[in-house]
Amino acid sequence: MLTIADDNALAALERVRARIPRGRPVFHTFHCQGELLLYDLCSGSLVQLDEGSFELLRGLEEGRESREILAAVAAAGGDPAELVRTLGELEALGLFRSEPPEIAEERQATLDALRAHRQRNLMLLVHTACNLACGYCYEVASGFHGTGGRMRFEEAREILEDYFERSGARTAIEITFFGGEPLLNFSVIERCVAHARTRAAELGKQIGFTITTNGTLLDERITRFLVANRFAVMLSVDGDPVLADRWRRDRAGNGTTELAIRKGLALVAAQRTAGLREALVRVTLATGNDSRHEAFRYLWERGFRRIMVGAAGGRAHAKGAWDLDREATERLAGEHDALVRSYADAVERGEPVPPEAASLDKSLERIHEGLAQPMRRASVGCGVGNNMLAVAADGRIYPCHRFAGEDAHQLGNVNERGLDRERLDRFYAGILRAYDETCSRCWARFVCGGRCPWYLARPDGTIGNPDEEGCDQLRASLERNLWLYRKVRLEREEEQ
Repeated sequence: MLTIADDNALAALERVRARIPRGRPVFHTFHCQGELLLYDLCSGSLVQLDEGSFELLRGLEEGRESREILAAVAAAGGDPAELVRTLGELEALGLFRSEPPEIAEERQATLDALRAHRQRNLMLLVHTACNLACGYCYEVASGFHGTGGRMRFEEAREILEDYFERSGARTAIEITFFGGEPLLNFSVIERCVAHARTRAAELGKQIGFTITTNGTLLDERITRFLVANRFAVMLSVDGDPVLADRWRRDRAGNGTTELAIRKGLALVAAQRTAGLREALVRVTLATGNDSRHEAFRYLWERGFRRIMVGAAGGRAHAKGAWDLDREATERLAGEHDALVRSYADAVERGEPVPPEAASLDKSLERIHEGLAQPMRRASVGCGVGNNMLAVAADGRIYPCHRFAGEDAHQLGNVNERGLDRERLDRFYAGILRAYDETCSRCWARFVCGGRCPWYLARPDGTIGNPDEEGCDQLRASLERNLWLYRKVRLEREEEQ
C-alpha cells in the first residue's frame, strides 16, 4: 500500500483536483441508509462508492489537503494510487464537469419568456375574510382578512374578462377560487362559473375549476354544485382535532377540525359516487402538531385517501411561534427516513407501496427530471407571477395567493393599468438574483425546485436569499430521495 508521502499519488491527485472546476459544486458525496453515493451534477449520474472512493471524493468536495485525503483513503483500506487513476478515468469520461456560465443574452431570453407567458390559471380571491382565525395563517399575519371584503360579481366579471384576454391562444384554462374562505361568497362563485363557462365556449376554450376551502361551510347545496361542475377541491385539515385545534379555531375560539372532517367526508362520498377524483386534504403541521405520520394515519383511518402533508416553516427572514423548530424538523427527518425505507422495502418485496410512502412518488418524478435534464439554467420553479396570479376584489394583482395583502409585492391592478410589467420584471429579476447569489453554489441546484418565492420575499418588496438552516433541511431530504431513486429505479434498470 502506498504511503501518504508517495509523490506520484500526490501529484496525480493534484492534477485531478486542478481539472475539477471551482466556484460551483460539480458533484456531491453522501451516505444514506448505510450506502455511500456520488451524485454528479452535469451528467445526472448516481454511483455507489466503496469506502476508499468515498473518502477520496468527499475530501475533494470539502477542499481538504491532498495528504489528508490520501491518509483517509489508506485508513479506509483503499489503494490511493489506484483510486486516483480511477478518478482520472471518470473525469475523462465526462464526470466532474460544470455547466458553462450563463451569458447576458441567455438571462434576457429567460426574462423575455417569462414576460411573454400566457396565463393558464387565475386565482380569484372572492372573499378576503375567513370564518376561522388559524394561528399560523399567512393571511392573518399580512392583515389580508381585514381588507376588501366580499367580491361583487361585477368586479369578478371584469377580472374574468381580463384573464380571458391574457390567456391568449391557450385552449385549456383554469380558475381557482380562493380567499380568505371562498365559500363565504358562494353566490358569486356560482355566477362566476356560469359566466366563465359561457365565455370559454364562445372563445373555444376548455375550462376547469378548483377551490381551496377549510371545509366548515360545506353543505348539501354546495357539495352538489362542486360535484356537478367537476371541481377539483383542496380541503385544509390538519389531522387529529386534539392536536390540530390548537391553531385551527373559529373567531369565537372554538375548535373546527371535527366539523371540517365530517363535512369533508360527505363531499368525498359524493365525489366517489359521481366517479370524480376525490378532494385532496392539505395538512399543515405546526408547533404541537408536528408528526407527519400521526396526521396522515389519523386522516387515512377517518376515510380520506388523498392526503398531502406540509409544515409551517415561516419565511427566510422571520419565524413565528407556530413554525416548527429544529427539534421538530429533526423528528420529521426521522419520519422521512422511515418512509423512504418502507418504500424501498415494499418495492424489494414486490408489494404495493404503503399509502403514506406513496406520497414520495412525486418527489421521485422531480428527481428523475433533474437527473434526465441536468445543467438547467436559473429559472422560476413554479407558476408564480404567471400561472398563479391572484386577484383580489378591488382588482389588486399579486404574484400568487400567498402574497395576498402584501402590497409591497403587488403587481398592478386590473381596474387601473392592469399587470405592471416593470414590477413583474423586478420580481422575476429578484428570484433569479437569489439563484445567482445562493443557489448556484449549491450541489442540489439541478434537483431542487428552488425555494418558494413567497418564502424568500421580504417586507420591503424585494426578494431575499434562502436561509442556510432551511436549505440544509431541504438538502438532507433530497439526499434521501436520491438514494430511494437509485434503489427503486436505477438498480432495477441495471439488473435488467
